[in-house]
Amino acid sequence: MKNLFLILSTLALICLSACNKEELKALPQCVQDEINSSNRVCPDDKMSVHSYTFQGEKVYILTKDQCIADGGVSVVTQNCDTLCFLGGIAGLTSCQGEEFYQVATDEELEWEEK
Repeated sequence: MKNLFLILSTLALICLSACNKEELKALPQCVQDEINSSNRVCPDDKMSVHSYTFQGEKVYILTKDQCIADGGVSVVTQNCDTLCFLGGIAGLTSCQGEEFYQVATDEELEWEEK
């Protein structure tokens, strides 16, 4: 019975990860790697990726582990360069000398865990 459960769980995981592969192809490799990583503090949290236009380029924020009150997010470019870190215990809101959420535009939900 344990073996059957293990096999079914593995198949379900493979199916779930394969179902979203097309959506992931448009995302930067570093974001894809983070989505596929099993290194999560809060395994029950649902991840999402939002894109914005910031300082003339498309940037991405991967939201995960929201069970941590003082957690934060990194803002990364299409080339996986990290521009800044937002949130955290300090409540950071500035990125590259500008208030990120005041100047970032064109927010889009690029991917979300189902």
